[in-house]
Amino acid sequence: MRVYGGDFIREMLRKLNSLRKVSGEVTLSRSHSVGGKVNVFSAKTSRIVRRLQDSDCEKILIFVDGDGQNTDEVKASLKNIVGNKNVYYVVFKTEIEEWIVPDSSKPSEYLKSHQDYDKNDLPKLAEKINFNLVSGKASFQDFLKAIDDP
Repeated sequence: MRVYGGDFIREMLRKLNSLRKVSGEVTLSRSHSVGGKVNVFSAKTSRIVRRLQDSDCEKILIFVDGDGQNTDEVKASLKNIVGNKNVYYVVFKTEIEEWIVPDSSKPSEYLKSHQDYDKNDLPKLAEKINFNLVSGKASFQDFLKAIDDP
């Protein structure tokens, strides 16, 4: 299974590093799809996170589409599953595409109706992100805080 979100985040990190928007070189070592909505956070994902927590992994960032749910409740639910040790949660109010189309309430639908968008296009769209527009998004602020946290 291809993890487009992971490739998108990798491209975001490249862009942030090249623009010197972060305090040091940040890389993504691996990514894993959680396999669905937050309420079906898989047992396999939980095992992977726990294994990483027990390793020398500096940070674990978990990205979740909130699908309109209360993002604080989504984070609390995830924390109940895997805890806080080295874990940072980035919950999108709707979906990851909100960083590409920050003014839309249904960003992936907007992209589909305005261009021939498919999930596999996600990594290529990282280059189009306008940091001035996305900087007001709580999910983006959580992301920057996570990667800049020593």
